[in-house]
Amino acid sequence: MGGIIVSALLGVFAIVLFLIAYRHHKEKGVILTNAWLLASEKERESMDERIKKYEYQVARNCYLMLGALFSLIAVTTQLEISPLFYFVWAIKVLLLVIICIYAIAQYKIGEKLRESIKSEHII
Repeated sequence: MGGIIVSALLGVFAIVLFLIAYRHHKEKGVILTNAWLLASEKERESMDERIKKYEYQVARNCYLMLGALFSLIAVTTQLEISPLFYFVWAIKVLLLVIICIYAIAQYKIGEKLRESIKSEHII
């Protein structure tokens, strides 16, 4: 019985992550990334539109992958020990590695974008 409750809660959490990803896809609402959340109000108002679009894109992709990961976790809580159980675990680990690599790569790309925009404004 406890496994069903945990699985349902994880499924709800996955749905919330998918909804956040959808809002970011439509470029609506608060951008839920560190660059946006840690920026001051003045920095947010003066932020270039290209950076906003980029932040929405990165957030959308990250929340989609996290939603998929939590969906897989919800499914594996209901699986018995079987070959399918190990296959899904392998997919979860691979997805987690992909999320980490993607986040680091996008951070580096975002820094280059910000530097190029700053150099545009200087010239």
